[in-house]
Amino acid sequence: MRLQGIVCLLLTLVHIDEKFNCLKKRFPNVTALMAKHEPTAYTFQMEEFANLTTCAFNNGDIEEAREHLLFMSEKFNTANRVEREYIDTYYVEHLFWQATDSAIRTG
Repeated sequence: MRLQGIVCLLLTLVHIDEKFNCLKKRFPNVTALMAKHEPTAYTFQMEEFANLTTCAFNNGDIEEAREHLLFMSEKFNTANRVEREYIDTYYVEHLFWQATDSAIRTG
């Protein structure tokens, strides 16, 4: 039973790592931001992507922000319950924490 739990945990970590690699491949400018954190600090890394989305809004780069939101929407729509909760908690709830008033109105 214990071995089965360890195997499930390892498979989950591999799955999460694959999703982050997909994110980094699609948006290479997030890689340096994510590299500030431990390789398995996925919560902080996801918050960095939320920050990057907010920065795009702050800088008036609506197309880039839109691409981020569409990407995350696609991931959310195909995610399981745990992944949806993760996206909601570490991406959605973190959006606009550092936003300007103008970015908030636009977003």
